[in-house]
Amino acid sequence: MDLKILAKTAQGLDKKHASVAGCLQPQLLKIAKEGTPKQAKQAVQVIHAVYQDSPKVLERLLESIVGLLDPSHPNLPSIVKAIAQIAKVAPKIFEEFSRDVVRDFLLSEILTQDRDQEDGLVEDDYWCEQDELSKDAELR
Repeated sequence: MDLKILAKTAQGLDKKHASVAGCLQPQLLKIAKEGTPKQAKQAVQVIHAVYQDSPKVLERLLESIVGLLDPSHPNLPSIVKAIAQIAKVAPKIFEEFSRDVVRDFLLSEILTQDRDQEDGLVEDDYWCEQDELSKDAELR
């Protein structure tokens, strides 16, 4: 499914075709949590477009993914990307969770911790290919 096209064309779909929007919602929520970072971002854009008048969908998504914030989570880059996109498209919804996300997780767990040394990286390795970046470096 091309989420980018859906994000541009599905505005207000919940009003016009509630049954279609209802079928899309669980799939979009799953993609936002389990997809690639790009898919997670696009899934949030689609949710925002489809459910413009129903911020509860984004609230539920944000509540569930904030609970997944853990440096060892295998899909952490996608989760952070989805949260960032929610902050962009729905800042009032994000505001309630901003302290937990920004101060308690991003600053405390990601930016101030140096888990790269634990991964066996040599300090002299300043440059590498993007696909060789550690998860922490990618998040930073």
